[in-house]
Amino acid sequence: SLRRELPDVRAPGFSLNDLGNVVMNQGEIERAAALYSEALSLFRAHATDWEVAIGLQNLGMALGHQGDDMQA
Repeated sequence: SLRRELPDVRAPGFSLNDLGNVVMNQGEIERAAALYSEALSLFRAHATDWEVAIGLQNLGMALGHQGDDMQA
């Protein structure tokens, strides 16, 4: 199918976001924030508004856990 022949430029963002979820659940909040931030950059460049919203939500959650309420 055509879908298999075309690269999914969104996949790296999803992978980074998922990895952020894993490390967030392990308590590595700073690392999770960095992964979410990188995923968000990719989502902004290649994804839908819905995916950007997920990236913003996850990054905001991590920043909030770090005590950075202004950035969250």
